[in-house]
Amino acid sequence: MHDGSIVFATYLKNSGWESFYYLHREIAEGTELNYVVEPEVVDDTEVFFRKSVEDLVTFFTELEKEIKEFKRLRPSDKVKLIIDPEFIVKGDQVDSSEYKLLGLISEYGLVGEIYKNSPFDDFQTTINLVKLRKKRALKVIA
Repeated sequence: MHDGSIVFATYLKNSGWESFYYLHREIAEGTELNYVVEPEVVDDTEVFFRKSVEDLVTFFTELEKEIKEFKRLRPSDKVKLIIDPEFIVKGDQVDSSEYKLLGLISEYGLVGEIYKNSPFDDFQTTINLVKLRKKRALKVIA
């Protein structure tokens, strides 16, 4: 903390504001946590972001809403997906996480296998599948 603001965080080898996403996930899964807020002096050069405690509460509240929404959007494990060939030729740009998921889709196809082998957690995998569907990159086979 710096002047009453959260300015840096690390959790599970993640740093910055993203670490709070992983912290929230652990709390939601019921993991018992021990944590320390270190009252050290933080130089201005060490400030990576500046958020208030209220920002953190808002972030957790919004994240909880998103998680509930995306759990509803998770496809059945038995659904088979393929990449639309037209998307490869004419499709929108994809980010790195969508690209990784496209690789898994081409390798496995079945949603259950995609989730099992995804480098992301279920929430992030669902987000990326939804983004790919919105870009019309995927076709549902069965």
